[in-house]
Amino acid sequence: MGRSLIEKFERCVAGWFFPASSFDSGGYLFLAHEGVFMKRTFPFVSLIGVLLLFGSFAAAQSFQVTSTNQNFVVTPGSTIPFSANYNIDEITDTGAEMCGFQFQYSHDTSLLEIDPAGFPTTLGAVAALNGGTGPDFIDGQIVGSGFTIGIVFSFTFDAPLAFNSVTPVLRIDYETIPGALNGITNDIVTQIFMSNDLGSPIIDNIMSDCAGGALPLNGQPFDITFMPPPPLVFEISSPDQSLVATGPNGGSVSFGADFSLIQGGDPADLTATQGFQFAYRHDPVYLQVTSIDEGSALAALDGGSGAEYFDGTIFPDGFTVGCIYDFQGAETITFDTSQEIVGISYSSVPGAFNGVDDAVDTALTLASDLGSPPVDPVIVVGNGIAIFASGFTVNLSIQPNPPFTLVAVDQTASFSPTTGEGSFTASFTLQENPDNPTFPTDTQGFSFGVAHDSSLLTATLCDSAAVLDDLDAGNGASFFDCNLFVGGVTFGCVYSFAGTELIQFVAATELVTASYDTVAA
Repeated sequence: MGRSLIEKFERCVAGWFFPASSFDSGGYLFLAHEGVFMKRTFPFVSLIGVLLLFGSFAAAQSFQVTSTNQNFVVTPGSTIPFSANYNIDEITDTGAEMCGFQFQYSHDTSLLEIDPAGFPTTLGAVAALNGGTGPDFIDGQIVGSGFTIGIVFSFTFDAPLAFNSVTPVLRIDYETIPGALNGITNDIVTQIFMSNDLGSPIIDNIMSDCAGGALPLNGQPFDITFMPPPPLVFEISSPDQSLVATGPNGGSVSFGADFSLIQGGDPADLTATQGFQFAYRHDPVYLQVTSIDEGSALAALDGGSGAEYFDGTIFPDGFTVGCIYDFQGAETITFDTSQEIVGISYSSVPGAFNGVDDAVDTALTLASDLGSPPVDPVIVVGNGIAIFASGFTVNLSIQPNPPFTLVAVDQTASFSPTTGEGSFTASFTLQENPDNPTFPTDTQGFSFGVAHDSSLLTATLCDSAAVLDDLDAGNGASFFDCNLFVGGVTFGCVYSFAGTELIQFVAATELVTASYDTVAA
């Protein structure tokens, strides 16, 4: 009846406990020595042995342990940490003062485990005992399918507590077992409940008054519900790009990648978002991130001040970013169309393209293992629910600094504001890169095409420039051909079929021209 955690506690600081075998109740006898007890924590020793003189249950009061039901939405690939606050309440409401308690609770070990890092953590009035240092005696064990806890408020019984209302006493931190909730399609409800088979020897669930009485302590089960992700689809993307390195020694490249977000799926499920986080990886052999900036979709938040929280971290092989629009949840964005949320600036690693002749194909890929802890790609919607997002791969083609560079020379032309008619002639120049190993190179011919916007321009004429007209003592190239198309012009030339005419392009040299008229409409 009312047994404590072990059969006897032989010595405790300035006093001893002896089995009171001479008493019919089979309780404990406490012989106090002169002096006072000092606060100590013992490995699961007798708790109620400190308080029980004769171990019999008092029937005047009844107590219960409770906790709150909780619901969580599963994020694929992630565990769910949560805390359960345990409360004690005297349901008979006599206002009786207590000097300690012990109880045990169990859970489904296939779904949950207890985080030992903060175990056990006292709460409220229990944590405030002894000027905030907590009770004189506390011992908790994570055993089997749950935990046991035993607490004595004060060894001198001068710090009693009453439980007239629901009183928080203990916090236990739980986490789901990795992989236990993968792929769920329906709600999973698991119960955490008071048990009676934990401990060695098994401990009783009891309160102890300050006169040594053991009082019944019942426990209410509580439910933890895990819900599958709602049918919301969010997609992160950035356009593929083709880039050309410029400069000496293979050249370098700098570019921006604007990442956008859109909600897909059923338009009826359109949901306001409150924030996001994600990470992308790149090949550190070729690229490095130089900056992380808010996208245009965030610019209007907070009256034009942007998001209340925006933070990015740069790694050698990628980046992580997280954003909360507004800590109060008042600011939201709905992504019924694709909107830019993050702008990333990249540059090539110095020397990455040295000796590289062909285009380098590389990619930016969604990552879930960057950061500490790793950052999963999630979008936050109402009530702080995190929805897993998908991310498209961004394909990049980077052409090293080419041996030759063809340029359409910038110019300013005019047109009639009355008729919309105007015309101009564009000049195209060619120059060899001085870093080309064969510089200066003797060339024998060329071919290329240039495009224009057919809604604005019409190509009317194409011709060779002086460098070609002067070939063969002014007779020109052996072969020159150009063709006009609705959206562009093509050129082809062989200086001499005999291979006797050669041209070097040490400096930018006008090669061909093309004339255009405006589309008057």
